[in-house]
Amino acid sequence: MARFRVLIIIICIIFYSGRALNAAELLMIESASCEWCDVWHEEIGGIYSKTPEGKYAPLRRIDIADITAEDANKIRVPSFTPTFVVLDGGREVARIIGYPGEDFFWPILKDALKKIGFKP
Repeated sequence: MARFRVLIIIICIIFYSGRALNAAELLMIESASCEWCDVWHEEIGGIYSKTPEGKYAPLRRIDIADITAEDANKIRVPSFTPTFVVLDGGREVARIIGYPGEDFFWPILKDALKKIGFKP
């Protein structure tokens, strides 16, 4: 019985660690002096996590000056803020450079997320 429990625990660890590794993520690269970043936060930032897109690809914000070597290995470091990078399993799949406004942002993001299996 003890061996069975150990086996179940190992299977659970493998299953859940694999799911976390393959999770989608929306990386927002911003800066404190970015006016368009502020507009995004006003229009979308407060509701993003409550949307289907936000649940599928949680937001992680990074200041452009604080990009780590680990992040730089996963993405091409942007020159402009805001830049939104869709990651799947830590791999860059798509990016949105700038903030085109709420009416354009959602359709562009949905198209990017569809590449990794998002079904609106």
